[in-house]
Amino acid sequence: MAQEINKRLMSIEATIGQTLIALGVWEQDWYPYQQGANDVIYMDKGIEMLKSYGRGYDVNDAIWELNWVGIIWYYDYMCKPNYMDQCSRLTGAEIASWGTQAHMLPAVEIWDEYDALKQIAYSDPSPEDLQPIIDSLEGKMVDQAFGNLEGGFQTMWMGLEDANGQMEDLIAMV
Repeated sequence: MAQEINKRLMSIEATIGQTLIALGVWEQDWYPYQQGANDVIYMDKGIEMLKSYGRGYDVNDAIWELNWVGIIWYYDYMCKPNYMDQCSRLTGAEIASWGTQAHMLPAVEIWDEYDALKQIAYSDPSPEDLQPIIDSLEGKMVDQAFGNLEGGFQTMWMGLEDANGQMEDLIAMV
């Protein structure tokens, strides 16, 4: 019976490890909600700076904050096709690491908006120039960043439910 108990304990540990531990885009240990939270925070800061353009903030201030969203820091080192390839390889549930014990978290992709800001950063853009970029960033924050944040919490909740059920089965067995 000890072998069966050990097998079930290892299954509980695997469930917890796969659902409560994940890797952020900088390969740090994070809870599954943390990448989404990071992306929401920095997108919100960047958007607010763009909305406050000319009143203490410029486009480069927003670029600095947006640099921390997803893997956009690669912008200065590669072209868009390579960046998109890295996005698909480095983020998302299909990428497993640590022997499938954890997964890389999905991150928001903002290449086009970031690129547009880099192009106009030193040209004194008007609020009308910035509005389509702001609108697009806000859309991605709602659709992707908040979705990833909610998905992270759901992953943790479902993992805890699963582990709890396995523990109840184990207790009933002994």
